[in-house]
Amino acid sequence: VGQMFAGLTLANVLGVPAGAWVGNAFGWNVTFWAVAILGVLAIAAIALFVPRVAIDAKRVSIRDQLGAFRNSQLLLSLLITIFGWTGFMTFYGYISPVSQDVVGLPVNAVTLLLVAVGAGLVDGGLRQRRPVRILRDDGRQRVGDAVGTERALAAQHLEQHASECPDVGSLVD
Repeated sequence: VGQMFAGLTLANVLGVPAGAWVGNAFGWNVTFWAVAILGVLAIAAIALFVPRVAIDAKRVSIRDQLGAFRNSQLLLSLLITIFGWTGFMTFYGYISPVSQDVVGLPVNAVTLLLVAVGAGLVDGGLRQRRPVRILRDDGRQRVGDAVGTERALAAQHLEQHASECPDVGSLVD
């Protein structure tokens, strides 16, 4: 699982800024064609270089496989992953329009901004290893930390925009 998330991190550090640069320089459709070509090359490389492995295990029914979802720890882990990545990708999707239309950054600065955000992902991934090992046995602590962080960020956002909307200002006071 760690390697999979390392791949997601690298995709955000390298792939998204590269795709943004290609899209800004040559048009958005060129980015899609480049991703499609890389996907075909990846399929070909997997077919050529990943050895076939004989399966000695007995067949497991779909019902037995779905039974894993009765485990509350598994469901909690999946929910944390879903909400975490959904929140991040929502944020990530708005970086370009907000930085260009609201902040006024030029198009070529967005690529550097995406690289900076990706570098922050790598740094955060490296820094989280030790705390996760320490808190591994206490899932409630991790959930509590995540909820507390989200509340603090929401309160900060509301406070910053309180002057724009009187109703929001009353929520913060």
